[in-house]
Amino acid sequence: MLKLSTISTCFNGICNYIRNNFEREISLKTLADEFGITPETVRRQFKKADTGLTPGELIARLRFQLAVELLEHTEASIAEIARRCGYKDQFTFSRAFKRTMKVSPLHHRQTVS
Repeated sequence: MLKLSTISTCFNGICNYIRNNFEREISLKTLADEFGITPETVRRQFKKADTGLTPGELIARLRFQLAVELLEHTEASIAEIARRCGYKDQFTFSRAFKRTMKVSPLHHRQTVS
């Protein structure tokens, strides 16, 4: 069983890894392999930390924060923003953005301009 300090250190390491790599494809297996633990232990780390988020939800939240910033403060194309935020293509990004924000990325950009 992991000690509390080990759990905190491991959880912080996982979160830092996600923050520094969210534009890449990150799976539970990726995180588990990176930290030498099982995917279930990664899940448990998040549950014990009581963040209210799963690793996937943290990744999605970071991606959306960057996407909104890029849409509002740059002239980058939707395809470029999708790529920079870790999406396979602009269509996947646009669907995810619309599902979360209730408007398309282009509409969001136009309304804040």
